[in-house]
Amino acid sequence: MVTLGSPYPNGITQTWGYSSNVYRHQRTLAGLARWYNVLNRLSQWSINSNGLSWAIMMGTLPDYAINTTLFLKGKNMTNKVSQFAISKSDIENLTKREKSCVANIRKGDNAKDGINRDKILNYSVIISSIAGEKLPNGNLTASTRGLLEAVLSQEVGCADAVMKKYIDNSVAALRPEARAKGLDIPSQATPEAVGEMLAKHEITTEPQLKSFCAPKSDVSETDKILRKLVGGMTKRKAKADERDASGNPIPEGTTVDGVWKSSNFTDEMLDDFEDKLSALRVTREAGEAANKVAAKEAARVKAAKLEEAKTTKEVVKKLSGTPVARSTVGG
Repeated sequence: MVTLGSPYPNGITQTWGYSSNVYRHQRTLAGLARWYNVLNRLSQWSINSNGLSWAIMMGTLPDYAINTTLFLKGKNMTNKVSQFAISKSDIENLTKREKSCVANIRKGDNAKDGINRDKILNYSVIISSIAGEKLPNGNLTASTRGLLEAVLSQEVGCADAVMKKYIDNSVAALRPEARAKGLDIPSQATPEAVGEMLAKHEITTEPQLKSFCAPKSDVSETDKILRKLVGGMTKRKAKADERDASGNPIPEGTTVDGVWKSSNFTDEMLDDFEDKLSALRVTREAGEAANKVAAKEAARVKAAKLEEAKTTKEVVKKLSGTPVARSTVGG
């Protein structure tokens, strides 16, 4: 075991464990520097040895593992254990497929099938890598998200927007809303197992995954309008051991009300809206009454025309069946 004390910001240090049969050349500061951004993003954390085990593979470098325990400075939170793990071969496959996606996008609609296939295979790997993670408030911890972002951006080469979609949709696949629809992914699920589960639910494209994992909206059109005009309660994920007003336990991760958030409309604007709404209601009632009268008159005219046409048809029929008398005058 080799310990490298590095002068990272806020006193962050790393303990690196090397396996002699896998890693035989000295890791340089240049290699460590590739993690500087991740560690810097975790500046609110203190990192010590003994506990957490991540298996992160870095591009062309051999396999290695970081053995650490994460806890917030000044807070007793030493039990925040991460299960994030991704193999070197998986990173290589992610990279190859992402490059293929970028190339196929330039080809247009003819390459859609290939793009969809590669995207779902990549999602299977990413979802598997975080399947064992706890999702406080329905999201990854800052540390795990930072590590996953580092892999996708620095190793796989994803653009920021693509990386965000990968992470957001993968996390959504592990939330209670997706589980309630039958997508119950075990914490130890392999990429192959995740792929089979996605196929079982006929999820073959990125938009299908996003749509499937999106929570159902019980908000009516009226409520949407009122929220835009007046405001409403924000939403959040229930924490562990949280209870409702009656004292009943609320399952962790369930969506509950947060705090009130008013709209951008002032009280004066809302008063003006109510006055105009009342006037429009009167106009609407008068308009609907006039429309009913007009519709009734149109129906009467139409019926009269049909009756007239019917009468004309009968007269013509009778005339066409009556023999015309021939004149004998002058004969």
